[in-house]
Amino acid sequence: MIATLAARVRANPVAPFAIVAVMVIALVCAAAFTLVDRRFERILDARDARAAELELRVLRDIDRAEGRAGLERALARRVDAFGSDVEVYALADPQGQVLAGSIDYPIGFVPDGAWRPYYDVDDPDEPVGYARATRLRDGALLLAGVDFSDRASARAALTQAFMLALAAVLAAAFAVGALLNRLILARIDQVVATTQRIMKGDLDERVPTTASGGAFDHLAGALNAMLDRIAALITQMRAVTDAIAHDLRLPLQRVRSGLERAATQDDAETMRTAIGAAMGEADEALATFDLLLGIARAQSGVGRDSFAPVALATLIEDVAEVFGPYAEEAGVTLVAQPVDITAEGNSVLLRQALGNLVHNAVKYVGAGGHVTLSARAGEDGIDLVVQDDGPGIPAEFRDAVVQPFGRLERDAKADGKGLGLAFVQACAKLHGGALILAPAEPGLRAILRLPRRARPPE
Repeated sequence: MIATLAARVRANPVAPFAIVAVMVIALVCAAAFTLVDRRFERILDARDARAAELELRVLRDIDRAEGRAGLERALARRVDAFGSDVEVYALADPQGQVLAGSIDYPIGFVPDGAWRPYYDVDDPDEPVGYARATRLRDGALLLAGVDFSDRASARAALTQAFMLALAAVLAAAFAVGALLNRLILARIDQVVATTQRIMKGDLDERVPTTASGGAFDHLAGALNAMLDRIAALITQMRAVTDAIAHDLRLPLQRVRSGLERAATQDDAETMRTAIGAAMGEADEALATFDLLLGIARAQSGVGRDSFAPVALATLIEDVAEVFGPYAEEAGVTLVAQPVDITAEGNSVLLRQALGNLVHNAVKYVGAGGHVTLSARAGEDGIDLVVQDDGPGIPAEFRDAVVQPFGRLERDAKADGKGLGLAFVQACAKLHGGALILAPAEPGLRAILRLPRRARPPE
């Protein structure tokens, strides 16, 4: 499925988002051009209106000073020179008959000095320019204005420049989009190739990252963290299955041998003894299996959905009550110091983990020893502490004893399979905490540290 998706994306060299980006850029540029064009039109219109107003004042002054002949000469000079912002002129008698200028006086154009469009005689529906008109002292009509031909040429030049700029912008955007698409596809291909190698069994493969720290590196980091977690779970599963196969084979063989002996016995008492021994071996195998299964479940995150506030005072009292008889029988003084602290977690798993720590402490401290069970809240989190005054664990062996079946040579003859501390560590990681083994001088201080607020295991 991943390969099919990559092939579909690769079949289209320009990703859809690049096309959309080019379209958006084109729309934005068109909107910008429209705004510029309208602004340009307003600026030209205001300039021409002001120029026509000033021109009419000048021409009226000439008419007063030099008379009609002087005004006609001034109009002729302006029409011939084309040096003014005003391009069209008209001088007509009171009846509208042309006396001078570059155009005929538009029919019906009101000489009130307002800036308004004027129309061609042959096409009265289409304006050909804007102008102002005024009536001179003898009733003659004087008009000054502009036609649209100059303005049209300016707008045509502006439009041409815009189209060239738009073409350059779109070409650059398309090229950048294609380049980004190629880079994205290259990164996707890396992810796909990595996943394909992982699916073929190479669990050590990881998605390559760069030093840029971009979005793809962030995604690659998340994928690699997930792959590391999966690889760790697979490794743990293999270790558990290997341990089950290794550690349960002998008890099951003993169960089978005991049952075979029972089947060959004629004496009922002897048969019951053999069956009882086989049942004992079966119970031991089941207990080992339950511990290994509990470790595997905790390591895989099973139990986080049932996290809830746990009263540690009640938890400590319950564990002390359960292991009190065991400690008394072993000649060990078990002291519980409940503290009113609440933590968040799975109460069943925490009770079992704390029980494992107490059981180990009572078992190894020896007769006459002391075991203290307490809790405390500190800056680093909430600690469940089991402390004894026994032989402790040397610093160089503390990492080994928390692994499944990890045991010290001096404890080889003691009961147990070396799974208790492994379960406690798995429980601590499930809660986002840690198991800390520290010297108590004398003895050992086992700390099950929980965060103040439950968080996913690292």
